[in-house]
Amino acid sequence: MTVRRMGYGAGTKDRDFPNVLRAIIGEQTAMSQKPYLTGDALVIEANIDDMNPQHYEPLMAHLLAAGALDVALIPIQMKQQRPGIQLQIIANRDGLDNLLGIVFRESSTIGVRTYSVSRYMLPREIQTVQTPMAQSGSKSPATATRSSTPCPNTKIAAPLQNGQR
Repeated sequence: MTVRRMGYGAGTKDRDFPNVLRAIIGEQTAMSQKPYLTGDALVIEANIDDMNPQHYEPLMAHLLAAGALDVALIPIQMKQQRPGIQLQIIANRDGLDNLLGIVFRESSTIGVRTYSVSRYMLPREIQTVQTPMAQSGSKSPATATRSSTPCPNTKIAAPLQNGQR
């Protein structure tokens, strides 16, 4: 903030605490604005220890196609020292019922837990980049001075468009 004026004053009433006031008038500057976006999301979690590992890939694909913002598989240690996987889904609240249906239908879990979280993210720009192999999407933060990252789907798709594997 750029301070334009500042003033102090003391009240005339006798109190058990200081009766003073400070007022500051100013303008918001670009540096005082947050360089990131905020939002609310919902985390959906399930612990799974009895599912065929080959079923995780289609489960993740269906959850992302249904609107999940992110899906993660986290290795965990469960009761009786059994290895397991924690399925973690970050989603908007309005997609909860649809995503729960997919989790219960396509995984072996019998229960999930949910909780609300706050999200902080940089604004993103997605650009199309022509590579020697094919066109590829590139994602980069709009406000940072970092290099761009190829979008995950285009890393796989570019070689396939040219018959390479």
